[in-house]
Amino acid sequence: MKAKIAKWLFPAMSIGMLFCFLACPSKENTPSTPTLPASLPDPIPYENLIQGKLVFERIGPSENNYSGVYVIDVNTRKSWGIDYGAGDAPQVSPDGSRIAFSKLADQTIYDIHVMRIDGTQVQNISSLPDQDRQPSWTPDGNQVLFWIDTFPDIPLYRQTAVANPQDRMVIRTFSLEVDGPFSVSPDLKIVFLWRQEGGNWQIWTMNLDGSNPISVSPPAPAGIYYHSPVWSPDGKRIAYLTTEEDSSGGVVKSMELFIMDADGRHARSVIKFDGMNAEGTWSGWNDISVCWSPDGSKLAFNKKEDGNLCSHIFLISPDGTGLTQVTSETGVTDRSLSWSR
Repeated sequence: MKAKIAKWLFPAMSIGMLFCFLACPSKENTPSTPTLPASLPDPIPYENLIQGKLVFERIGPSENNYSGVYVIDVNTRKSWGIDYGAGDAPQVSPDGSRIAFSKLADQTIYDIHVMRIDGTQVQNISSLPDQDRQPSWTPDGNQVLFWIDTFPDIPLYRQTAVANPQDRMVIRTFSLEVDGPFSVSPDLKIVFLWRQEGGNWQIWTMNLDGSNPISVSPPAPAGIYYHSPVWSPDGKRIAYLTTEEDSSGGVVKSMELFIMDADGRHARSVIKFDGMNAEGTWSGWNDISVCWSPDGSKLAFNKKEDGNLCSHIFLISPDGTGLTQVTSETGVTDRSLSWSR
């Protein structure tokens, strides 16, 4: 058998090498390694952002397909990029000093990492055998929450934001599907998305120890999806986004930003974007997200662009006034927003 393989393998390799020589691009024409710009090229409207640090993930355009975290420091009117490789869902700590994120620890497994706001002192803090997703911070900045991407049982963990913590615990195990980022209020209530067996997605709250889960929204109607419920800084309101998708689930037709009371009452629309024709399926988690400014006077969210995978960040007041575009670079995808003082 080895002789027969050798008899046809060498000619085949020769033909393949010749084809590659004729058809493949030369080394000089091969695209270079993606380069993350050191700062944002976008003209940032700092005066509208008022205060704090706005942190998000940016995926570069097809001709320079980088992935990294960007920090917009409103106080110093500076921005900087952090090349963190294959990462996802960055969340800035309440005091603005650290960022937690999910990152490939090896070729296949995502772990939760923490780094300084300048991208230094990166530390793996989970190292669990499954996919660790969507970290969020407790209000005191000492602990992080994250969930494990398993099926059908999905554990939600809480631990101190250090490697090999002594206090790591599963605070609740969910059935079927959940989604974060598991925002925690000042009075230690968690808000999140949960789809139970036989039902549609709903917004839920529960205590920090995982007890007393309460649905605070009706089930999402067919074709409507909830995204990124997050507490206001005073814990009195919840902001969230909805999208309406076509029957294939591949195209977003509209997107709407809502605010409701902590108990789910008095839900009202802040702004709605109709007539969209945007790609609905993206990679990663937290592709559509909203966050509050540290003083609760503004909301930042990302909006998909019509007909492609790009998205940019927008700013609006809770009363629906003052819509402002924050990022505008061509061909990029901005997502996974968080904002701290």
